[in-house]
Amino acid sequence: MSASRKPKVLSLQDKFAVIIAVECGEKKDVADRFNIGQSFLSMILTAKESIVNAVENGTNAQRKQLKTASFNSVTITEELTDVTIVASVCGSAYCDDDNEDDDADPLPTTT
Repeated sequence: MSASRKPKVLSLQDKFAVIIAVECGEKKDVADRFNIGQSFLSMILTAKESIVNAVENGTNAQRKQLKTASFNSVTITEELTDVTIVASVCGSAYCDDDNEDDDADPLPTTT
């Protein structure tokens, strides 16, 4: 039984370098040079088109995956701050700037 090793994770930049090396005719030695397995090399070559497109379109080369967000249609309607979050949870009475006392406890206490 072969010894197991930690999976190697390459950035897009490294995957692009692997693709270039294979296109230059060095496929036999590429896996050893990048310290990756033959199956991982095969997966990179299978996803060659999407990796090349991502690098050419200016995707951050330090990314490890091309996976995008599941909910990309979600938009932020307003910027949330600590004050607005507390106001939405506790009510606006605790966020009035006029009634703010530095020594007073901002949260209600239960008795």
